[in-house]
Amino acid sequence: MAIAQRSSSAFALAFRPLRDMLVFSGRSTRTEVVAYFMLASVANLMTVTIDGGPAAPLLDAAKFAWGLLWSFPWIALLVRRLHDQDRSGWWALINLAYFLLAAALLAQPQMPASGMSVRFLNWVAHPAATPLSVLLFAVAFALAMVELILFLLAGTVGANRYGHDPRLDSAQ
Repeated sequence: MAIAQRSSSAFALAFRPLRDMLVFSGRSTRTEVVAYFMLASVANLMTVTIDGGPAAPLLDAAKFAWGLLWSFPWIALLVRRLHDQDRSGWWALINLAYFLLAAALLAQPQMPASGMSVRFLNWVAHPAATPLSVLLFAVAFALAMVELILFLLAGTVGANRYGHDPRLDSAQ
């Protein structure tokens, strides 16, 4: 019976970021992050496999809206993860850097034979492999690794300035 309770609580944790997508206070556990990642990955994988045919522009708009629905909770979830580590939520501005880097890459001179490609909505850009483009890709990769580490670092034990320990609530 304990196994069924554990799986249902993990299932509830997977949907909590959707419910709390505008909640930037409090703390979140690594389990919540992993559960939401798996749920969002499955949900977004379903949209990748759909082919629009003649209704492609309308379907692309629907895919974009669906992707936004699953993307917005990541920001609040990252802020709550940072709070769990007793860090400021301002570290979540790493996500803004992705958008700025994507804009910078899209503004680069285009070269279709380039090995690099940037996909935004239904548009694919092939920036020339200039030193600046390579640097922008390297910075984007480094930011992704920093964000991954911040998601997975252990939280502080017990209460901190951002609230009570969510792991202690689930243990009771």
